[in-house]
Amino acid sequence: MKKLILVMVVLALILALPVALADDGAGALEFTDWATLGTLAGASAIVATIVQITKKSALVQKLPTQVWSYLLALVVLLLANAFTTGLTGESAARCLLNAAIVSLTTNGGYSAVQRMKGA
Repeated sequence: MKKLILVMVVLALILALPVALADDGAGALEFTDWATLGTLAGASAIVATIVQITKKSALVQKLPTQVWSYLLALVVLLLANAFTTGLTGESAARCLLNAAIVSLTTNGGYSAVQRMKGA
């Protein structure tokens, strides 16, 4: 299974190379931007990816996964706000609440995939 995933990633990179080399100056090399990361879908995608990559590290293993995903969501949303509209007290307070939504969405999505794999 691991070899299949590795082959798929390599194929995706090979297929993406011509697109990356054909940059027309319109940001073709950018996979995402801060405005996208400020959305529920963008923040959930990046948080899920970072959680899966880092959850086996010694530092992160000391935290429950839900807490780790909330902290990551909070950082992503704060940075997205800071780099797009500017961070204010009001937007920071919204980030605290929105991070919970992103975290719950990310954790729920992962749980759903695990249930489907077990079915």
